[in-house]
Amino acid sequence: MKIDKGIIEIFIQSCLEQLENIESNVLALEKSNAENGAGGAGTSGATRESEHLLSAYRAAHSIKADAGSLGFTPIVDLAHELEDVLQAVRDGVLSVDQHCVDLLLKGFDTLRAMVLDSENSDQQDV
Repeated sequence: MKIDKGIIEIFIQSCLEQLENIESNVLALEKSNAENGAGGAGTSGATRESEHLLSAYRAAHSIKADAGSLGFTPIVDLAHELEDVLQAVRDGVLSVDQHCVDLLLKGFDTLRAMVLDSENSDQQDV
């Protein structure tokens, strides 16, 4: 399927904005978790964590939906996997430690590379 270049440019710009949102929320989540681990913010810290997680999750979901509407299946698949990691953190199955943050940031960096070359994303090794 041939997709209009203008549509692809809008898709890329939208995804880059969502990815910036995700990165800032993951980093804020890491900071909040470090503060809470050091005897930090208590209930308000948990609320902030929840807000950061939800914002990152929604942004990943938007990327997944937009990519799906354009047929960029590998982007959809990776965004879905990253959503699953965020959901596991929300559900308390995974904790926000350095490994989790590194995994999320690396995953979203890979997603960014795929978005920037979305027309060839099916060639990316995820």
